[in-house]
Amino acid sequence: MDPSQDVHDRYGRTLAAIMLSDGRNYAVEAARAGHAHSYVYRHHPSMWANEIAAAEKQAQAAGIGIWGVPCYGHTESVPKTT
Repeated sequence: MDPSQDVHDRYGRTLAAIMLSDGRNYAVEAARAGHAHSYVYRHHPSMWANEIAAAEKQAQAAGIGIWGVPCYGHTESVPKTT
């Protein structure tokens, strides 16, 4: 847990980091692999925010994961219409 952050979000979900057995932060690694966007909850960056954002920029520069084919970074949610 990051002591500077809330324990739960507005939906009651737990806000916590997942640390891998070798000490790496899963969010950083997911962003580095192009599988995640960096996100700042309530405009209050976590202790890992800069590291996550830097990893995301590495993935963008390399064009991998969501930054490559077919998304090219376009991952916005669009409401489904019936």
